[in-house]
Amino acid sequence: MMGYDFGLDRIAVGLFTGLTYGLLAIGLVLVYRSSRFVNFAHGAIGVFGAAVLARFAGGLTYWVAFPLAIAVAGGLGALTEATVVRRLYRRPRVIGMIATLGLSQFILVLALIVDRSSFSGTAYPKPPGLPSFHIGTTTVGSSLTGMLVLTPVLLIALALFLRRTRFGIGIRAAADHPDAASVNGVAAPGWPA
Repeated sequence: MMGYDFGLDRIAVGLFTGLTYGLLAIGLVLVYRSSRFVNFAHGAIGVFGAAVLARFAGGLTYWVAFPLAIAVAGGLGALTEATVVRRLYRRPRVIGMIATLGLSQFILVLALIVDRSSFSGTAYPKPPGLPSFHIGTTTVGSSLTGMLVLTPVLLIALALFLRRTRFGIGIRAAADHPDAASVNGVAAPGWPA
């Protein structure tokens, strides 16, 4: 193309950005299929987990703080589902979207309270032990290397979980056909367990 350089560094930046958006999109699709509305708090829960990681990494090693932060964010996601999303299952979709939009703002404020300094990006903890390298003029730090390694692992693990485990198959059944899943003993959203 005229006037545009498709250098390897730009392709690498696109790959890293695409991995991030891909993970976010998969999460949004999974939540949408189970709740039938777009959960705007989805991204805010990730931001909260990142703030918890920054706070924990100040006193713990990164590789201890990382799974703890994921567990805390997962707990917040479960709490959100149990207290907000599940209650809005049979309501009009716009009500759920508005409720989760407000919830996302509340979660973002909580994330600021947990760790304000990590929002600048410069003070955010970097995973140790992962290489940093250059692709053209672009520096690929240890955070991006971690994303490059962990994203495919997470995607494969999620696919195996949803396709091969009893719980994952139940989740897919409840999301695809709530009535049929309920008749077969799988608790679908909005139905008593």
